[in-house]
Amino acid sequence: MSLLSASDLMGMVVKQIMFCQEQGVFFDKVEETDSLSVRFNKIRKNYESKNRLVDAGFSTWDRFDSDLAYLLQDCFSPIEKFIFNDLRCNGIAPYPQLPVAGFFLDFAILPNKIAIECDGAEFHDIKKDRERDAKLIALGWRIVRIPGWACQTPERSFGYIDTVRGVMRLDRGLPQYREEIAA
Repeated sequence: MSLLSASDLMGMVVKQIMFCQEQGVFFDKVEETDSLSVRFNKIRKNYESKNRLVDAGFSTWDRFDSDLAYLLQDCFSPIEKFIFNDLRCNGIAPYPQLPVAGFFLDFAILPNKIAIECDGAEFHDIKKDRERDAKLIALGWRIVRIPGWACQTPERSFGYIDTVRGVMRLDRGLPQYREEIAA
């Protein structure tokens, strides 16, 4: 493995900056004070920009993008903040608020196509969740649902961390849906 010289690294950075300027690739921080429609538009545009960088060879979906996560962190619910930090501390690198098929996944693990949904009492509708899950499963996604009560104590978080790790190891031929995590 050869190391890049400082001038080679600087050349790559300049090339990426020029690409972004020429192609109109930009990222915008989602703020807590943004309206929902502004948040959703910023999230979509940030992921479109990320995808353009991937397509141009400047980035990849295989590694966690901490810059993108920083831009999106203010749109997390309290449960999502806890679960995001817990996943990261346990070596799992999810993409937050990934837009897929007209939905925003709370978290996605790429390229495994694992959706992690945080089900707080305020926004949880079992019927809508089942319909949404069916659409995502038809697109090849595996769904892990984490109820809000499962992240209230550190002891309970081990249950969903183990479940996410288990789903990451599953072969495609095995069941792709786990409705609820028993803690």
